[in-house]
Amino acid sequence: MKEKFIQLMSASVKGISQVVFIENIISGLLILAGIAIYSIPLGLITIGSAITGTLVACICGADKKILKSGLFGFNSVLGGLAIYLFLEGPHKWIIALLCAGVTTIVTAALMNITKHFDMPILTFPYIILTWFFIGTSFRLSFIKPGANILPQNLINWERELDGPLDWHGLITGIGQVFFLDEILPAFFFLIAIFIASRRYGIYAIIGSVIGWLTALFLGGEITLINLGLYNYNAVLTMIAVTSVLEVKHKNAWITGIFASILSVQITASLDTFLLQYGLPVLTMPFVLSTWLIQNARKVFPNI
Repeated sequence: MKEKFIQLMSASVKGISQVVFIENIISGLLILAGIAIYSIPLGLITIGSAITGTLVACICGADKKILKSGLFGFNSVLGGLAIYLFLEGPHKWIIALLCAGVTTIVTAALMNITKHFDMPILTFPYIILTWFFIGTSFRLSFIKPGANILPQNLINWERELDGPLDWHGLITGIGQVFFLDEILPAFFFLIAIFIASRRYGIYAIIGSVIGWLTALFLGGEITLINLGLYNYNAVLTMIAVTSVLEVKHKNAWITGIFASILSVQITASLDTFLLQYGLPVLTMPFVLSTWLIQNARKVFPNI
């Protein structure tokens, strides 16, 4: 019993680190510590979601190798965090953990579907489930939508282009992978990445800088740039395109930069489209950019 509990906790903590493509207990603990420093409740929902997702996979008979690596946990972690942050009411803890558990089943289903197309699921399962639960909140009184996700009319929408530029957005863009907008947690996340892989850490920094500069150059809203909301998808995209996916040449970093720039444009476009439905962009720009590059490589192997 004790051994099984240790294995469950190990896989759960790795599930936290797998959000940034890392299978490392120390990195997972550092990320969890960064989240807990920002907010104790968020730290609890993070580990609770990781355990719930991993436990559901275990009960359902998941492949032990995949289970131990934490690959059934990272979408649950993000799903639990998203629901807790975007919904309101006394039941959001229950709904967040429910979402974490259901996300594991959706992850398994999509794994089976996408393997026929030689494509990774990435964070797509949590995105779909989060949108589903948020959409449900507008119809069912048990689930209450937060004030920050209410549908908005684009006719009256005005961009906030003026205001002081804050370089902190360069760092908080890394923290926004876990929905956090403060520098200290972002440093914890960056250290966690460097501990597992110096290359991943360097690419995370490059991705954040590229996302920040691209948004600034293209005239993005200053408030969003300062919060790092144009960076985090670029961070994940840069790491995935240059290191995680099958790379056949040493110049993949050039493709990574292109994909990171593309993720910023997709972020702006999706944000505009989803705003009227009260849905957050989440990591969909990262998923779309990465899928695009991976499939392009099947035709153009030199990118």
